[in-house]
Amino acid sequence: MRPTALCFVAALASALVAGCSHRRAARAPRTGRTVLCATYPVWLFARGVARGRNALRLERLLPAQLGCPHDYVVTPDDMRRLERADALILNGVGLDDFARDAFERAHPGRPVLVATEGLRDKIPYRESSEDTRHGEGAECNPHLFASPRQASRMVSAIASGLVRLDPDGGRTYEDNGRRLSAALTRLADDIQATVARLPNRAIVTQHDAFDYLARDAGLTIVAVIAVHPGEDPSASEVLKIVASARASRAGAVFTEPQYPPALGRTIAREAGIAYATLDPVATGPEDPAPDYYERTMRGNLDALARVLGGRQ
Repeated sequence: MRPTALCFVAALASALVAGCSHRRAARAPRTGRTVLCATYPVWLFARGVARGRNALRLERLLPAQLGCPHDYVVTPDDMRRLERADALILNGVGLDDFARDAFERAHPGRPVLVATEGLRDKIPYRESSEDTRHGEGAECNPHLFASPRQASRMVSAIASGLVRLDPDGGRTYEDNGRRLSAALTRLADDIQATVARLPNRAIVTQHDAFDYLARDAGLTIVAVIAVHPGEDPSASEVLKIVASARASRAGAVFTEPQYPPALGRTIAREAGIAYATLDPVATGPEDPAPDYYERTMRGNLDALARVLGGRQ
């Protein structure tokens, strides 16, 4: 049975082992409770919320360099970690249904927290990109984490969920969640204010990862290179992208660091516009700094201002 709201147990055991870690549970003694985060950005947010709460072990399911789990297949090692987990935190909106399905089969009734549960104004997939790659029946774009404004709301949802999951750490989760959510909101405001001053706000992106950032910041995405991530467009589709970029007077083509840049550079060159990269923070280092997400998004803001502001 698929939950439609946050599901939590009444309490966790009070004797928990120290550490908020991405390391696998197999490397630590099996004591206390483990909360498993399905994706990298959700793990980043949860890690910030749980900072200083040594009585909770946070782990990450997917590899740090995997990116969005398009067409992901659960491995035996994934299953072992899912079976050991006492609770699961998901991105939701179909992005990590594979993890929820496996977890619920292994542990019916154990708590599942969905970081995007209840968030309004989700963006539908583009007409030609809606499919089942993010879960059967998923109709909305799941990449809310790539917009600091939406990330702020996800942080608040995670904090509320952890308070219910582990009431003894409630003050820590509430304080951390409030601080981190406020910092991400300030960052979103800075991005929006900077974009509003740019002479050109039309862009081409790698795929739909930045739809929320574009909407929240005031950018217009006139074309995407790969409607289905991992599948290069045909020659005729590339010509259409170039034509759209020219017709809309787009300011730049932005690819993502997880994808080869050659096609994006070619499109930018043919359209006669700038090229740069934006990072949705779907991937990152194994042991990132506490402010890794914010620093990366500040880097994105610098790239937007430099390229669209004509400083490149």
